[in-house]
Amino acid sequence: MKCKKTTIVFSFASEDRAVAESIARQLDRLKIDYYLYGDHQGQQWGKSLKEILKSNYSGPNKYVVWLLSEAYLKKPDTREELQLANAYHSVRKKEFLLPLLLNEGLSVDELPADMVFMNWEDDAEKVARLIHDKLQPERRRCAIWKLTGALLLLAGLLVGAWKFYDSKDDSKDDSSLVPVNTISEMSIIVQDKAYAQPVSEALVSIPGGLAVETDNTGSVILTLNPPVNVKSTVTLFIQHPSFGTAKETVSAVESGIGNPYILQVEGSGSVSIAGIVRDAISKEPLEGMEVSFLSDILREGTAMVAMTNRFGTYQLTVPKTRLVRELQYVELVVQDPSKKYGSFKNPTNISAPGNIELVKMEKTEVITQELEAVRRTPTEIHIKDLNMSSKIYLKASGQILIGPWVGSTGPNGREGGVLGLSLAEYTIAPEFNGGAVLYRLKGEKRWRLCGEGTEFKPKITGDVTLEFFPNDKDVSNNGGFFDLEVKVER
Repeated sequence: MKCKKTTIVFSFASEDRAVAESIARQLDRLKIDYYLYGDHQGQQWGKSLKEILKSNYSGPNKYVVWLLSEAYLKKPDTREELQLANAYHSVRKKEFLLPLLLNEGLSVDELPADMVFMNWEDDAEKVARLIHDKLQPERRRCAIWKLTGALLLLAGLLVGAWKFYDSKDDSKDDSSLVPVNTISEMSIIVQDKAYAQPVSEALVSIPGGLAVETDNTGSVILTLNPPVNVKSTVTLFIQHPSFGTAKETVSAVESGIGNPYILQVEGSGSVSIAGIVRDAISKEPLEGMEVSFLSDILREGTAMVAMTNRFGTYQLTVPKTRLVRELQYVELVVQDPSKKYGSFKNPTNISAPGNIELVKMEKTEVITQELEAVRRTPTEIHIKDLNMSSKIYLKASGQILIGPWVGSTGPNGREGGVLGLSLAEYTIAPEFNGGAVLYRLKGEKRWRLCGEGTEFKPKITGDVTLEFFPNDKDVSNNGGFFDLEVKVER
């Protein structure tokens, strides 16, 4: 295992760069590596923003200090970065986002409900010190790993030296030669059991022997001192940060130099991919989309399906043992159960966020109905299968009679009655003209003005009922009707 330095990455709006730089200076004083956008213009030149963000967020040795402010939430680029960070947050097994709210009382809906954040107190030294404290456990683990490797190396050297000097005291006969029926070296190849692929950086040793690290081919040669009989068995110990610790007893004759022994280890590794599903036109996140792997990469009987949440994000995780082969790319399939969006199928790099845009299949529905002026209860129109991007267009036409004295009016209503007197006290919604066509979603208390026409996005999913009523408290002496038209675009 190679211990890598932890890097602190700053995510901020340009208006808040001074705050980021003040914290970075304190991190520099504590000898903590950091990445500040704009300090590496030569490296960033020509790259896309998504490529830079992918590099910033990927990797187990990075934390992101999130400087959230009103300026951050208003900009399209930083909002996209906010959604991307949420996607990575759902994949990472440990926390790596460190949100810092720069404006008091700032509300960030995209923050996961269970995430703890800090308020900026204009104290960069305090923030840097808290980051330093957070990194301490990782630094201790790294130090322990290095110490363990050094102790194993020292133990091997001491055992080897003891055996060397002990052999000097033996009688000077042919016993120093390796008998024909013994072996002095073992050839081992360590492989991942799931894919039969080589495992590098694994420490392989025998009891009392020196631990040797496997190379890129998973190979290692162990020296046996003293040599062992070809009919005997040898116990091998294997250590690896991802595959853990394993022990296996092998036959000495099966692991000679010309006949390497294949030692397979099984890890608890898995392949995960996460991303955001959006509407291709509006760029709004899509909730309730089904995301899955193409079945030909999965072993029989494996079904992996994830549903996008209200932020449009998803995460698919499959154990490596359930994949047919080791993959750099996976075929993602995205489907809309409501059939409002077309399906998506495309190869996606497992090391990059699988951001997907779906094209909506246009579906328009027109509903017409009469609004009777004397009806004492609201006229209802039922609409089914709305989604978050649905839009409703309302239109009203015709004339009705309001009482015996006021006269007739169209859908926009009348401001005054006889002698121009106000009709407000005779209406159910005094802020609108008397007799005007009103509407509301069933269950709401407040009426809204439809008039001759209006449009709105309900921003809800599923079924909804619209209620219509003329703006008049007493409809018993009215006459006529309005023609209503409701057009729904899904």
